[in-house]
Amino acid sequence: MGEPKNLAEDLLQDPHRVSALLREEGPARKVRMPRGLVVWIVTGYAEARAILADSRVGKDPVAIQRLFERDGFESAADSAVRALGAHMLNSDPPDHTRLRKLVNQAFTSRTVSRLRPRIEQITAELLD
Repeated sequence: MGEPKNLAEDLLQDPHRVSALLREEGPARKVRMPRGLVVWIVTGYAEARAILADSRVGKDPVAIQRLFERDGFESAADSAVRALGAHMLNSDPPDHTRLRKLVNQAFTSRTVSRLRPRIEQITAELLD
């Protein structure tokens, strides 16, 4: 892929339009973020699932911070680590596996069925 697409402030102002444009160009695109950081944005469902299932791709915020710092983006690294936090969705095995097992026990089909009326009520109120 050639030069990264410059996203500038468009990403912050209208992320839905930018996402639509990127999806039109293909399932993955190298972009330059507003502060100059070059990253890949994946918009294709199959490609995103493949990346999320690939054990070579990590989500550890500390490792991400090291990559930011390596490339000279210290302030971006600090804000990214704060924004992402160290929770289940941004953890790698074995921590992710252990936390997912705990969460799966809490969200059984029966539990979710009991929560459905309240979830639907909250959703309706938010949509109104």
